[in-house]
Amino acid sequence: MKINSNNEIVRKFQIEKYDKYEGLYYCDALHDDNEGFRIILEHESGQGPMLKVTFGKFLAYQNIDESNRLKFWNEQKDIDEKYTFYEVENSSWVKWFVNENKGKYESSEIKHYMILTGQDVIEVLSYDELQIEELF
Repeated sequence: MKINSNNEIVRKFQIEKYDKYEGLYYCDALHDDNEGFRIILEHESGQGPMLKVTFGKFLAYQNIDESNRLKFWNEQKDIDEKYTFYEVENSSWVKWFVNENKGKYESSEIKHYMILTGQDVIEVLSYDELQIEELF
């Protein structure tokens, strides 16, 4: 856990059933279509199942090449680069989002997830907890 210059707390997203997904993943695909929003991840080793990550009711997402997040990486020196799933507390993006829609949503109801891959920093705002499904 590390507090950055925005007073955000970035920590590993811990759910027992997801512990087996340790390691670095790469984004194989990111879809936002009539089937919903989902991210397809492949493990760096190429071994094991690909993962489909979904969010139920998501509100927003962004995908930025990890090499363009220099400030983030500088402030998050203790991030485990071999772990993919994180959550952000006291999120400045959530605060911006609530302000931008004039309070239509409550910040306490919104979860901010980060999926750190070998090439991407994917962030998602969602009402629902992320779900992981193995694809074979």
